[in-house]
Amino acid sequence: MGVFICMRAPSKGMVDAANHSGLYQHARSGKSYPEMQIVTVENLLEGRRPKMPPTQLPYFQAQRREADGSDQLTLDDIE
Repeated sequence: MGVFICMRAPSKGMVDAANHSGLYQHARSGKSYPEMQIVTVENLLEGRRPKMPPTQLPYFQAQRREADGSDQLTLDDIE
């Protein structure tokens, strides 16, 4: 997928190229998104964003464990 951000309105050729770039099918949701999108700076400033699939963060929150203190060393224990 690609997003082309331009200062001015895109030309007819740019729009045609973006429209003929195909669709990306998201594996989990099954929704389709344009492979190439053109967004102007004016669009972004007005709050309009490209249509993108949801992102999945590359990390996850670790589960908190209650410390029982039985096997954890302190700095004083290290020789």
